[in-house]
Amino acid sequence: MNAVKFFVLTTLALPSFAQANSYEFVDVSRYVAVKVDRHQQQSEPLKTVVSMTIPNQIKTVGQALNYILSDTGYSLSDPINLSKNVRILLTRKLPNIHRNFEYQTITSILKMLSGEPYQLMIDPIKREVNFLTVIK
Repeated sequence: MNAVKFFVLTTLALPSFAQANSYEFVDVSRYVAVKVDRHQQQSEPLKTVVSMTIPNQIKTVGQALNYILSDTGYSLSDPINLSKNVRILLTRKLPNIHRNFEYQTITSILKMLSGEPYQLMIDPIKREVNFLTVIK
């Protein structure tokens, strides 16, 4: 009888144990694999890991930010809500070094494009992105 109880309990416990430890990994190179959590990507689209090349017809930082945000459901804040310094940043020429990104979150790409003088501000209710100048 005890053997039957043990068998039933272990049989019931195995599927939940297997499910708790089943992750999907994507190989990004020979020695590196990234754990993919689809629920996080769906609930927090800006934390999605992407590889992208920004096309040559995109000339400014502002155009690049709009391109990166285009499939996320987020957008740049209304220009009225952007500070003078941020509006200047958006008109700057996009550096060639900022055209190729591999295995970066969208958030980290946005931070790279803006640079150190700016802090990324995300409004999850309006699904808008803005930048705050931290160095004056």
